[in-house]
Amino acid sequence: MACLFHKWNGCKCEKCGKLRDEQHDWDGCKCKRCNKKRDEQHDWDGCKCSRCGKIRDKQHKWKDCKCSRCGRMRSIQEIDDESVLLEIADNRKKDIYIRLSAAKKLANEVIIQRIIANIDIDKLIKDSVLELLGLHVAVTVLGEKFNENTSQFKSIQKIGERLDDVGGKQLMFSVYEQFREKLKDNSGIFYGHNLEICWDGIGDYKHYAIQQRNKQNYEFN
Repeated sequence: MACLFHKWNGCKCEKCGKLRDEQHDWDGCKCKRCNKKRDEQHDWDGCKCSRCGKIRDKQHKWKDCKCSRCGRMRSIQEIDDESVLLEIADNRKKDIYIRLSAAKKLANEVIIQRIIANIDIDKLIKDSVLELLGLHVAVTVLGEKFNENTSQFKSIQKIGERLDDVGGKQLMFSVYEQFREKLKDNSGIFYGHNLEICWDGIGDYKHYAIQQRNKQNYEFN
């Protein structure tokens, strides 16, 4: 219950517990009385402040792709230690596409082909088409356009990058064709074209797709 006349002990009333933003009893970045935090005088343990829990993007304690202190995930492209990449590529408990990305960065063809041999290509194509159709629905619901400006752009690109890792431009084009076919009408042709825009820059897909389109006399609105 609030009191008429507070008895302040720094930032906290001893009678009712009301807090005020002054006269804090700072212990580094955290007030010992009210637990308010400030962005200074942190007690850093690598990437995490041991007092307030604030995270900074440096001095992580990495275990493969994950920091054991703060939980931050890093991409394969952020890893430069070849021994770590090799450990990830050889770890059968890891996601097979993460393993493949690690092997690709190592440019180790033996490991790359061994991993690819264990991938069900037909299932990958089917799953990728379904993912893209789901993203198409999400984009429509959000009132956006299926192109490089959509909030789903990174997810669309991730699918393309995964396909490129496994089977290159040919596999990407196979998924593109099935995606286009599933949408059927003129909008399907349009969205298929926009998928190419989203995948531009992944390998040499765009140039290849234009060549294949010309061969098959595709027309886009």
